[in-house]
Amino acid sequence: MSIIINFDINCNNILNNYFKIINKDYLKYYVNNDSIIHINLLHNQELYYYFIEMVHKATEIINNSGSIRRINNNGLYELLEIFESKYEWNFCIYDNMIFNLPFTLDKVIFLPLRYIKDSYASKDNKKFICTLVHEKMHIYQRKNINKWINYIKKLDNKWIIINKNNKIYNLLNDQKILEKFNLPIIINPDTTYNFKYVYKKDNNYYYGVFILDNNNLKKVWLKIDLANNKLIRVEEDIQEQEHPFELYVYKFSDLLVKRN
Repeated sequence: MSIIINFDINCNNILNNYFKIINKDYLKYYVNNDSIIHINLLHNQELYYYFIEMVHKATEIINNSGSIRRINNNGLYELLEIFESKYEWNFCIYDNMIFNLPFTLDKVIFLPLRYIKDSYASKDNKKFICTLVHEKMHIYQRKNINKWINYIKKLDNKWIIINKNNKIYNLLNDQKILEKFNLPIIINPDTTYNFKYVYKKDNNYYYGVFILDNNNLKKVWLKIDLANNKLIRVEEDIQEQEHPFELYVYKFSDLLVKRN
């Protein structure tokens, strides 16, 4: 099995395009003077070989995903068929940016050097492999958006897609309304599209977001009051994740790694 691993695939250009959608007052929380893009891991051969081994193991799990198809009949088979270009990986290794969390943009997986070092030191291979499978699936979501939208609709029709130029979309995108919460709202790179999702519960609609509260990322839910053109923060945790693309990537990546 031949695996292609690419480093530094137009990382800066991809990042700059993402930063354009961020409120300029909040950009300091995403990137700062200490942010560094590393070309690759070759300067530390031990860490590099560990990283390559984890990518190979993640590729094997993705390649063997067909064995999962028999576990249920609710569409998982169809979903897992979107694993294309299984053997090609594009990475950008960085430090001190976007909370030092793994994420994806375009076709690139961004991994903090700190995360790789910590995984290596703790030998928490399973967690690292699960992260790789998770982020790889986010990339396939971008390549197969309509498949995922249809899949979410079949799996849980309480997730409602909100397209651009919709009253609800405009309300959720209104910076003046969002600023009233006096906390920076953080945009998840993995679920950044030209549409949004809300969740319907008890005839009300809720929008999940991340905020920065005392330097900690926190998921909160906003109840949509369209009649009064406002958003109301609620204490109830409506769903495990703020977005169905994130929710089911967590579920399926955990499932794939657990089954192999």
